[in-house]
Amino acid sequence: MKMGIDIDEEIEHFFEPPPAEGPGDGPTCSILFLLRRDLRDLTGQESKPESRELLRTPILASFGIMIGLELLARVWLGENDPKRPQLKKAFQEILEVDSRTADLMTHFRDAIGHGYQLSIHARDRKEYHFAVDDSAHVNSSFFEPGDATHTHYTIQFWTLRAKFLNAIQKVRATLANPGNDQHRMHFYAMIPYLRPYEIRQSYGFKPNR
Repeated sequence: MKMGIDIDEEIEHFFEPPPAEGPGDGPTCSILFLLRRDLRDLTGQESKPESRELLRTPILASFGIMIGLELLARVWLGENDPKRPQLKKAFQEILEVDSRTADLMTHFRDAIGHGYQLSIHARDRKEYHFAVDDSAHVNSSFFEPGDATHTHYTIQFWTLRAKFLNAIQKVRATLANPGNDQHRMHFYAMIPYLRPYEIRQSYGFKPNR
């Protein structure tokens, strides 16, 4: 590894969790920190499984979660622009789901990420339609088929959120283990793409003069 880069320090900074409230130490933060902080404001503190009284934007929050999962997948793979089969494989591994669920995750990611939609005409010539349900509790079924054709699916929001938070801890623990050379090298390859960001005038931060 390149001299001058402490990979454990980089991992620690990248996975720094947001505070229970407020902006955190800032103003320079990792992109994952900023995303988790925004999701905290949309869905509640990460330590709380469900914050139904706070959630007002389940689609926007789902969009943020899928961005976060793709970011974790890129770090997991060491690829800044992974192909769809790679993304599916990473989803399967970091979310600990079967191949079919991982495939549905990629379709949902494509639908919501490419136009902020809940439907997509996929390359396998099938149409997929999704509904987001924020009424069910965590640990309910992740994806529920809505019809016999298996083209309509309901996504349980709080289970999706829980899966994302669990994936953060899984990827972090894997990277922090010195014995996992392959994944640590993947993270190292992604460091140039994970530079810290400064959000100016956010939560009272003032730009440097």
